Amino acid sequence: MTGRLSVRGMEEFAARADQLSGIETHLRAALGRYVPPIVGQVWTPASALEHARTRQDRAFLAGASHKATATSTTIMGATSPRRPGPAWQAVEFGVSPSGRARFVEQLGRSPRGTGYRMRRRALRGLPDRVPTGRVLYPAGRAAMRRIFAAYYQTVVRTMHELVTGEE
Repeated sequence: MTGRLSVRGMEEFAARADQLSGIETHLRAALGRYVPPIVGQVWTPASALEHARTRQDRAFLAGASHKATATSTTIMGATSPRRPGPAWQAVEFGVSPSGRARFVEQLGRSPRGTGYRMRRRALRGLPDRVPTGRVLYPAGRAAMRRIFAAYYQTVVRTMHELVTGEE
């Protein structure tokens, strides 16, 4: 047997439906109010370098910053301008053993003006290849879980407040 539900004449239902019609503005305001402080607590320079093992990791991958708004969040690592040298990608993802054994030839000149060739293994000090990252990417994965949870909890809380009429 089928039942029928009539919502005509229910002023409360109409009021709640009117509140939900402008939910985008409420959600944007709540996300802008709650999420950026949480991102600031989750992604700090210390948390970004918690997987660092060597001084080289700490030197080249230092500097963590973030940009969080109601609509997007960006977390960044290796933003410190302290030290020139190899790109941060080589320190984060490493180098294959065949690449590390390669020689790089450079032309040098003595103080008296005589030219000569130098052969160096420039990539010798870099770590082994790790396709998923060694320092920043694992820390970023852990941080993103907490940031996604903050977005989700804020959306659910805001919708609940609008439906129940609490503020």
